[in-house]
Amino acid sequence: MGPFEERQARRPSRLVAVAALLAAALAPAAARADDEVVIEGTGLRPPLVRTTTSRRVTFINRSGRVARLEFLGDAGDRRAFEVPVQLWVVFDRPGRHRYLVRLGTERDAVTLQGTVEVVKQGAGSLDPPTCDSVTLPGMKVMGECIAW
Repeated sequence: MGPFEERQARRPSRLVAVAALLAAALAPAAARADDEVVIEGTGLRPPLVRTTTSRRVTFINRSGRVARLEFLGDAGDRRAFEVPVQLWVVFDRPGRHRYLVRLGTERDAVTLQGTVEVVKQGAGSLDPPTCDSVTLPGMKVMGECIAW
């Protein structure tokens, strides 16, 4: 086989590699993994998560301690959830959602602070409601609507 034939034989494999690379690069954003917050004994990784409406944010407890995730409502309301290993939340409304993670018991408690910043996905003024009108700020924890 001469040099011309060798180049011709390699051409299809290059085209396949380029096509696979383009397909991966152009895959829809919804196909990517969930946004994650890793809870460690001394901090949150990352402390600020930027995501879009209707995407899951998964909180993973790697602290080795009891962790309670507490969302802070606009009117000072709080809702707390235990995070044994992991817990996921879907935010239906754009905005900044502040939260606390409390590790341990009262005597040796550590409090960590974080924020989930949610932007509207796609066009239009409002997402279709997925929970009833009393579920402000519009979030689901492990698929359940949270009433405020």
